[in-house]
Amino acid sequence: MEVKIYAETSWATPGKSCGIGMWLVEAGEQKAQRRGFVRLIDVTKEQAQLRTLTAALDILIRPCSVQIIMSDPVIGALNAGWPWQWKENGWRKKNGEEVKNSGDWESLLCGLEPHKFAGLHTEDHEKKEAMMLQICDELKKWKGEVMNTAFYVEKEESWKS
Repeated sequence: MEVKIYAETSWATPGKSCGIGMWLVEAGEQKAQRRGFVRLIDVTKEQAQLRTLTAALDILIRPCSVQIIMSDPVIGALNAGWPWQWKENGWRKKNGEEVKNSGDWESLLCGLEPHKFAGLHTEDHEKKEAMMLQICDELKKWKGEVMNTAFYVEKEESWKS
């Protein structure tokens, strides 16, 4: 089964901040959708992206072909295959420097492990933006409840991965 994960975070700068990571998972020919968010506190933009993608992967219950659509090039390291190389090198880069956020990278690789990674893409922005706006509208409806919710996954009876 082919799955597309559209993901975005609310971080505007690379420094530590608090915010929300959101995703939409689209599965199969019927394009069944499931979406959710994770609230993150005092993390960097890269940590937020990695944790958001890991949370999205956690809802997949069977191995599938996974394509990630995300606008930020930081996660482009996946396309280059760097995280797998870093893991083999004990979470060190070619120059011997320690990889930042290695625990988050390792969690993401564990989430990807049973699946075939079909690449990271930055196209489909219109669809992703519409989806993110829809999730943001829903979050606004919840108002203060979001601040007391660390993790939310929409429940859909018809959705199967």
